[in-house]
Amino acid sequence: MKTIIVHAESSKMKKITEYLKALNVVFETGDEDNPYDPEFVEKIKKSQQQYEEGKYTTVAKEDLEDYLKT
Repeated sequence: MKTIIVHAESSKMKKITEYLKALNVVFETGDEDNPYDPEFVEKIKKSQQQYEEGKYTTVAKEDLEDYLKT
């Protein structure tokens, strides 16, 4: 099996995928604008939501070492 990497504008992706499907070619599409793993993005969004809801812990600089030991 060989690999081809195609960098196409969004407007052309529909035609390209239709063509590859017609040829029964196995292919993957990706969003170059977002290089992050979707699972990682969800974790970050969840953390942001928890912060907005006040579900976080603050630690004073002088207490940080003791906090990390627990």
